[in-house]
Amino acid sequence: MGRIAHFSSLYSKYGRINNIEELSNFQMFLDNYGIWDNDTFYNVLRTMQLLTPKCEEFLVKCWLDGKEIDCFHKNHFQTGLTAYGPCCIFNTANVYRQRSHGQRFGRSDAGLTVILNSSQVNDVVSLLNMDAYVVIIHKASNFPDIASGEAIEVFPMHNEETFVAIKARVMNTSEKLRIFSSVYRKCLFNDETPKKDLLLHHSYSFANCITRCRIRSIKALCNCVPFYTPLEYFGNKDGVVYCTLKHVACMDRYNFKWRNGVLTQTVTNVPGLESEAEEALYCPQCMPSCNDIQYQVSMMSLPTDRFWLPENSQYDYNLDINGMSVLHVYFGKSTALYYRRVLRNTWVEAFSTVGNILSIVMGVSLVAIFELSFFLIK
Repeated sequence: MGRIAHFSSLYSKYGRINNIEELSNFQMFLDNYGIWDNDTFYNVLRTMQLLTPKCEEFLVKCWLDGKEIDCFHKNHFQTGLTAYGPCCIFNTANVYRQRSHGQRFGRSDAGLTVILNSSQVNDVVSLLNMDAYVVIIHKASNFPDIASGEAIEVFPMHNEETFVAIKARVMNTSEKLRIFSSVYRKCLFNDETPKKDLLLHHSYSFANCITRCRIRSIKALCNCVPFYTPLEYFGNKDGVVYCTLKHVACMDRYNFKWRNGVLTQTVTNVPGLESEAEEALYCPQCMPSCNDIQYQVSMMSLPTDRFWLPENSQYDYNLDINGMSVLHVYFGKSTALYYRRVLRNTWVEAFSTVGNILSIVMGVSLVAIFELSFFLIK
């Protein structure tokens, strides 16, 4: 059982890994005895899915907008891959993007409420150094990767009632700016990308581009990709191998590069940044999204003994609050900051403005100047 803890090395960590030889020996054992009948290679993804608790064991009851919902409906929680491995992901299909004006989810009792099973009876290895859950707030179209810079993680503790309030900031860009090159515009629209494989779920986003760039770097340096990688990042999946325990030494060697920082443009001749530029992840193809939503999160926790379950209710809760945690996720405000990039003047309008100023100040117009020049040249 102790060797099962070795699988935690497949996750990104900030500490150094010292038992490299032991990991390699265990992987040799798995390559010989851990292969199923129809497998050519050892399937590390299947092993991680078997070791991870099922959502059905984890989620007890769910409410949305004050109404009880089926936690495992296709529009609600589904098992998906994140940088923490298999997780329970809400709204994967982004069905709540379009909703009625009155459905704002702007109060703690009107957002998403989930009762979680805090039992640790079957726990063998923990990814955290505390008794807590990982909650990642991200756009439904983005891969949940904290290192991308656009996802936010919080850690609600076990046996507590936690309130996670979200504040949104919306950035929108006028369609008129499409006439400019993305180099001058300094952003990319959702359907605009220099390479088709930069699209995930048929949409471009800066976060997904950074994640793809990091995974491509891992593949180039270690000849493998993490087991939680969305294979949509690879147009040709031939030769794509999941990282196993024998790749941990390589991943540990370059982990600082992948977690340190990201450069989207070349940094040259900047005193004091030579080492940072050399060690950072270089992703020149990634540009900010023209239309984007960014989130800020605040969290507050209280003991679960204050969570009141009414005895005479229309719902049959049938719950023992001992060993349970409660999570509320909602919008802290019913409004959001809205920023919009607009095209102030096209070149025609700018040309006309200059001509008008000259006609007022000098009594002439640019058209008259061109006519005079043409007459003199002729």
